Amino acid sequence: MNKTDIIELVATEMDCSKVQAGKAVEAVIKSLREGILDDGGVTITGFGAFNIKKRKPRTVRNPSTGDPMTIPAQTVVDFRTAPAFREMLERPVVGAHIEVKPVNSEYPAESNPV
Repeated sequence: MNKTDIIELVATEMDCSKVQAGKAVEAVIKSLREGILDDGGVTITGFGAFNIKKRKPRTVRNPSTGDPMTIPAQTVVDFRTAPAFREMLERPVVGAHIEVKPVNSEYPAESNPV
């Protein structure tokens, strides 16, 4: 899902034009950006928290040459899901069908009763 998809979803849910929905989405994004930059983070109850995180410099290996190289310190935005949202993520997807076939079955795959 991208920003355009979100705007279309908001327009449908709110029964408004895509222009109005676009302005609302832009306002939310602007508020998130300002909250993260000005306050160091934003928490949305039931969804999660965006926080500024500082990464230390680290040494890694170039996969092509094997030579060590240093990745400089970085400031990034970290997202942590809220417990309620995390529970939703762990539930099985409704309508998802997972076919399980036993390994080394004495039945061929076509006639497998599973």
